[in-house]
Amino acid sequence: MIFGFIKIHNTILDHSEYMKSVLLLKRYAEKKIIELLTEEGFEPKSIENPTYHEAMLNLYNKEKDLEIRIEIRKKTPEAFV
Repeated sequence: MIFGFIKIHNTILDHSEYMKSVLLLKRYAEKKIIELLTEEGFEPKSIENPTYHEAMLNLYNKEKDLEIRIEIRKKTPEAFV
């Protein structure tokens, strides 16, 4: 686990607090996306969380024979100070 500080948009933040915020936002986005697509008849096939800032959702609608894959990830790399 990495401890220390991280720089985001020229602002120095505590890395552990930053990680908690990113993880919370990622989980919220996952939940809302799954909620919305479940209402449209999709069922989650798989949910992968390789890192605290990445998630891959795979949902399928058997009736429409349609699969949706969604990737959630942090766009810019972390810069430690």
